[in-house]
Parts: sequence; structure tokens; C-alpha cells
Amino acid sequence: MNNKNPASAKERVEIWNTLFSYAYTVAAEMKGISTAWKSNVGKLSDEDGLKLRLLIFLNLAAEARSSHLILERVGKNITEEQGRILLHLNFRQQWKMLPALYQVQKDSSINYKKERCFYIIDELYKVRNKIFHAKHNEIRSYLNDHSQEQLIRYVIDFWKAMEYMNALLDRGDRDGKPNQIILDMVKPLRDC
Repeated sequence: MNNKNPASAKERVEIWNTLFSYAYTVAAEMKGISTAWKSNVGKLSDEDGLKLRLLIFLNLAAEARSSHLILERVGKNITEEQGRILLHLNFRQQWKMLPALYQVQKDSSINYKKERCFYIIDELYKVRNKIFHAKHNEIRSYLNDHSQEQLIRYVIDFWKAMEYMNALLDRGDRDGKPNQIILDMVKPLRDC
């Protein structure tokens, strides 16, 4: 347990209350009501709430992407049982195994270890553990230490890592190169 800067009770409540408010908002929308979650114990600031939401959904996207790419291999060069086992690995481990699963040749024009954009997988995994293991003080520190612009950059870099992985795995008509049309899909985020 990291007790160097433990989160206060107020900060812990703000974090879990913010997370619950997101669930409540979705449930209310499903029910067809527009009642906002009201709490007298506080939530994160709007800015920190947006940052937390971005990090949660980006982590889920990374996990869903790696699982999708593993399941594509079932029946091709891995069995269903091997696929199930691989799905039990964390997404960081899955991403690092993908080139082997897709039998990428060593002479590929894209080198997983040298492409800067792949740093994002390690970074997302670090923050994932803070969030999903409810390390309140580490969540609070992370939100304080990272600007909205930095986190928007994470979205751009994840998208780039995803497309570079597509090229590395030689998926589709890429000829081993990232598709610029795909990369440009996040251009509005870069242009702001």
C-alpha cells in the first residue's frame, strides 16, 4: 500500500461518487428519465471527471482491441482453448504477443520495440491498474499530473498504435504500412 500521499476520505468519496454518477446517468437514460445524480458528498471537478472517463474508456478500448485481434486467430493458427487462455492475459501482455500470433516476419518495416506510439499501451496499463484497483491517491495524483491535452494525446497515440499494429500484422490492404486515411480519423483532435 502506498501511504506516501494517501487520498483523504473526501477525495476517495469524490472518486467513487463520480464513477457511480456515470452509472446512474446511464441507468436513468435507459429508464427514459433525465434526473441527474444528486449527492451532498461531492464529486470530482468536471475537468477531472472528463479525464477519468477518457482514461476508463481508452483502457476498455485497448482491452477490447487486443481481445478482438486474438479472437481473429482462433481456427487459423491457434485453437479455441489457446484463445481462451490468451484472453486471460492482461491487454499489455496480449499486445506484446500479437506479432507472434500473427506470425510477423522479423524483417517487417515496423518494429514494435522502436515505434514510439506503442509506449501508450504500457502507459494505459499503468493507469488501468490505478483505476480498476481503486488506488485513490494514485488516481488523484495522475489526474493532477496530467493535463487534458496530454490525455487527448493518449487517444491520438492509441489510435496510431492500433493502426501501426494493423500494419505490423499485415491486416487488410496495407502492404505493411499504416493507412493514412485511418490515421487521419483522429485529425480533429490534433488540429484543436
